Amino acid sequence: QGVSVKSVATFHDAAGGSQRGRNSVYNIQLDGITFCHLGDLGHDLTSEQMREIGAVDVLFIPVGGGPTIGPDIASSIVERLKPKIVVPMHYNLGRPGMAEFLSRLHKVDDFLRGKKDVERIKGSSFNVVKEGLPKEPKIMVPTLTA
Repeated sequence: QGVSVKSVATFHDAAGGSQRGRNSVYNIQLDGITFCHLGDLGHDLTSEQMREIGAVDVLFIPVGGGPTIGPDIASSIVERLKPKIVVPMHYNLGRPGMAEFLSRLHKVDDFLRGKKDVERIKGSSFNVVKEGLPKEPKIMVPTLTA
């Protein structure tokens, strides 16, 4: 009731899924806000996929590279989708004791470099309301505990 979920087929690699399989992008409409979670996207989005995704208010996007897209492709997707809020994910947290695999990922600062209107949030959550969506794109980086 009042929640709409749409899936867009993508891949977990740049080789049409032949290396890591398929990925689903999810658009969730709730209270007049469109949230888009790109999952483990491993390639740049095609114009057809961009059209299927449509307008986005809040975008959750992998930025760490490795098995997903890295900072450059992520930046390109953000520029084309033009979401109001961007939440980077799937990156190296830069903490000691991380698994070797995670330590090979880019840090979030690699994605943030040169970008304006970045807010680092104290804590791991924030609230979004339609009336409070920024007019200009804003990148929100929660302080993660895991």
